[in-house]
Amino acid sequence: MNYVQFHIGDWESGTRLLTPLEKGIYIDLLMLYYSTERPILRSYFDRITRGYTEDERKAFDYVVAQYFEEQDDGFHNARCDEEIAKAAEKSEKARKSIQARWNKAAKGPTSSVSDTSRKPGESTDAIRTNNERNTDVLLTNNQEPITNINKVGGAFSEKVADAPEPPPSDFCDEIPEEPFPEDWGALEPLPPPETKPAKKEKRGTRLDVQTLPDEWGAFVKERAPDLDPDLVFEEFKNYWVSQPGQKGVKLDWFATFRNNVISMPDGKRRALSRKHTSFEHVNYHEGINPDGSF
Repeated sequence: MNYVQFHIGDWESGTRLLTPLEKGIYIDLLMLYYSTERPILRSYFDRITRGYTEDERKAFDYVVAQYFEEQDDGFHNARCDEEIAKAAEKSEKARKSIQARWNKAAKGPTSSVSDTSRKPGESTDAIRTNNERNTDVLLTNNQEPITNINKVGGAFSEKVADAPEPPPSDFCDEIPEEPFPEDWGALEPLPPPETKPAKKEKRGTRLDVQTLPDEWGAFVKERAPDLDPDLVFEEFKNYWVSQPGQKGVKLDWFATFRNNVISMPDGKRRALSRKHTSFEHVNYHEGINPDGSF
């Protein structure tokens, strides 16, 4: 045997307690067993160990005692006998399969060996002999025999090769030739595409309203009748005028004013209500005579 499967897991579990020297002796004996495909004779042991040291001899005797069994025809290893039997069975099946194909080809009208593959002066019997000789080689799992190359739909199917061509389609009728126009080279160029003017971005501004606009005051009276429009505007104006930079810039100041009125917190709402009188609205001259007397 020139090939054998080596199961790493089985080897590790079966030789875990061996020393490196004992593992080396064991693998040498296994290779000898597989190469000869038969039990190892005692005479082989004598020739193998004639140059061993005392330690190597002890290791050899231990490996033989642990993994081999002496019988009438030599020292057997159970795993080797099992693998050799499997290989022989597989080789025999492959030989019978090829023999059956040759017998079938000899009976049929078409031979599985094409004339193109036959050398000049070589008969089919010679080709058959070569193929039968090749079946004696042990097949591995990656060398499965070819079963049939003449199946319908296969790469060598005669039915597919002999299939009639489809009828021509009306869609592919001849296209009438139309000459180019005489003034082909004088065609006017296409006008350039229209370009729409870019939209100007609307930019915000700072608050420049100094007095309460009528529209703003009407909104306060409609949505918040409890608020004093003048006080709301003054508070709004003072806040936004004091904001620095872009923080004091808005696109729509009326929308900002509306949001301020709608979302005004209760504390500020009470301070800006009509019932609340600020110091600016107090008439300090009321009840005082022109001469300063009351």
